[in-house]
Amino acid sequence: MRIGIDLGGTKIESIVIDARGDERLRRRVDTPTGDYAATIDAVVGGGMVVEGRALTGANAIGGEWGHNPLPWPTDAERPGPECYCGKRGCIETFLSGLGFARDFEATAGRALPTAEIVAAAATGDGDAEGALQRYEKRLSRALATVINILDPEVIVLGGGMSNLERLYERVPALWAEWVFSDVVTTRPTPARRFQRRQGRRLAVAGGC
Repeated sequence: MRIGIDLGGTKIESIVIDARGDERLRRRVDTPTGDYAATIDAVVGGGMVVEGRALTGANAIGGEWGHNPLPWPTDAERPGPECYCGKRGCIETFLSGLGFARDFEATAGRALPTAEIVAAAATGDGDAEGALQRYEKRLSRALATVINILDPEVIVLGGGMSNLERLYERVPALWAEWVFSDVVTTRPTPARRFQRRQGRRLAVAGGC
């Protein structure tokens, strides 16, 4: 399996080719001009690792959690933003850097890049802090569904939003409300810190 990505100033196009050279998947999205984190998000996908090996799946979409609907949506989250896949309300339309910035703009009435929103929250900006809290709750609900289905030992987060240190404390504190277990030992970790350990059997990787 090979993956090719054409990253341009106007569009980003990806293609997946199997061992025989046949095309299995092709996607194209607009490039988030001027927003590095959102550009990384548009490239970064999901996957599952079992016993140290990536699980492809029968349809080569194993771990594609971002194109499921946002779980337990509020009335304000229905029907959700349009996704390039043709549907509305996909998880990644809320949890990508672009989706985060779009949510902030819709509620604050002003547009800022993702990094500036995060910086504004740190200085006490109520609109920015509110956007971050909504993001954390949405991420918690989305990952709770992954835990309920796969029960992984660790969830590895990639993409620009995964650099937010606060996610790794706040999300585990929130997702217990939606995980179908009295005890949740699954831990999220940023991709840069993930290392395979003895005894680690199942990991889920996701871009956000």
